Amino acid sequence: LKQAKRMDTLISDLLKLTKLQTTNIPDKKFSIINLEEIINELVTSFDKKSKINKNEIKFSISNKLYIRGVYEEIYSAFSNLVNNAIMYSEKGTNIEIQCSSSANGEIVFSVKDYGVGIPPEDIDRITERFYRVDESRSRDVGGTGLGLAIVKHIIKMHSGLIEVQSTENIGTTFTIKIPKF
Repeated sequence: LKQAKRMDTLISDLLKLTKLQTTNIPDKKFSIINLEEIINELVTSFDKKSKINKNEIKFSISNKLYIRGVYEEIYSAFSNLVNNAIMYSEKGTNIEIQCSSSANGEIVFSVKDYGVGIPPEDIDRITERFYRVDESRSRDVGGTGLGLAIVKHIIKMHSGLIEVQSTENIGTTFTIKIPKF
């Protein structure tokens, strides 16, 4: 049953990634997204999972931050980053979510964890399909190896970019920059 669920997730992720790579989102699906709503929803949805790992989610968001996009896709991308932060964090550490406006008119969303970190030689490859930094640990915590590839394509479709800063055994920060509405 566990392997069947894993295969179902893998197939769903592959279909989603293929759709993101081969089609454009029609303009009619874009709407104005209140990022405060998304972040509040994320914190609520990950509350139980973070408590199991004894992580505390701390968040800071500036008021009235809006982007133009597809709510479900942006939620999916942000959710993936928060989920990864919880999966790869040490027990009892904080997950920090920040969302603000930059001086050059971008919305900056970041997720910081205090976990295992990513070796420098792997940072440029982690958004590739099926790429895993540590195969043994990845199998233990689950996942398909497609999540960050999906995030990259969602953000690209929203005219944004993703940046990664990481230090092994200290933690990782994923930062998404998207044009402000």
